[in-house]
Amino acid sequence: MPKIQEISEKTLAIKSVLRTLPYGGVMTYADLSRQVGFRVVGSTDYHYRSAVGSLIKEGVTIRAAEEKVSFRRWTLDEMSEGKPRVVAIRNQARKSRYEATAALRSNDPRTQLKASLTLARVTPLVTMRAVSNKDIPADIPKVEKLNVAEMAKRI
Repeated sequence: MPKIQEISEKTLAIKSVLRTLPYGGVMTYADLSRQVGFRVVGSTDYHYRSAVGSLIKEGVTIRAAEEKVSFRRWTLDEMSEGKPRVVAIRNQARKSRYEATAALRSNDPRTQLKASLTLARVTPLVTMRAVSNKDIPADIPKVEKLNVAEMAKRI
């Protein structure tokens, strides 16, 4: 059974104030403290960070406007520009890692070599069946050819 997240009263108070902040609106931590009725020191405050974290899951993006002084809610344009780019980069990294790992587990040396060349750009080389440059297929450009035996010794 999934664990139900418990949110404190202070976190709920901060969350409700942040949710009502208009798009592009700026608020200082002193103003936030006055509205919620207790002191919020800055972005390092536990309850503030919990509130911002749960708002991010709901699609509200809050970022620092002036460091240690104020914060602002992103506009819809800023969110549409920023969010998909980050998500696309993360998804591509996951996808290329998964494809390379699956190819390395296969028994086809040619597939393994291509996957290893791809994976070498992202993470350290995991495994390699080719022993020397002679085993590298001819259709791989010469720029990508490397001394596989030396790479295997480093691992």
